Amino acid sequence: MNRCPQCGDRFERLGQHYAVGRCDRPELSDRQRAVVEYLILLGANVRDDGAESRLEVFSTKRWRLASVADALGWLANSPRRHVEATDPASSDMWALTSVPHPSVAYDGPTDVSQLRPLTARLVLTERATWVGTLFGSLHVDLRGFDVDGDHLRSLLASEGVATVRYDGDGYAEDTHTARYHWHPDVVVVPHYDALELLEWAGLSLSDVAD
Repeated sequence: MNRCPQCGDRFERLGQHYAVGRCDRPELSDRQRAVVEYLILLGANVRDDGAESRLEVFSTKRWRLASVADALGWLANSPRRHVEATDPASSDMWALTSVPHPSVAYDGPTDVSQLRPLTARLVLTERATWVGTLFGSLHVDLRGFDVDGDHLRSLLASEGVATVRYDGDGYAEDTHTARYHWHPDVVVVPHYDALELLEWAGLSLSDVAD
């Protein structure tokens, strides 16, 4: 059960409490907003429930949704089994929904217009790999995310982080600070910008070492 941050009472579903009770939906904290935007970049569904919108995330890993719910706090309902496995070789599908809230009304990844440090940390922790040795570069592999490489490049550019991309034919010749990648949704951050990006996101080189 979730605790209402205003009245302190616990409810099975806070959305119903806010709909019929006397408490108003609180504003999202910076941490909650950062986690929400990470989920939007990842590909979370946004479902319109009348006057408000809610997030919906699916996974076969319940522990992962429980971790997301913990990060979202009161904004998240408890993970529930969405589809039960039909045979021993498959896994249950779990679902996590948020409390209906106007601040989750995103139309898609391009609605995320600013990259917050925590959002960057979550994306980098899951998808970034350090490529190279002495003067390696950071590869952020977005294949499987809803956000594409171009949008992440624009978000990074807004934070003053440079990226490199090979647009020619055939194989690119690597430089001493960048190892190129052929796929447009693998964002390459050259060595020195990558180190600054990791520090800004609260990460170290060891967090993204392959």
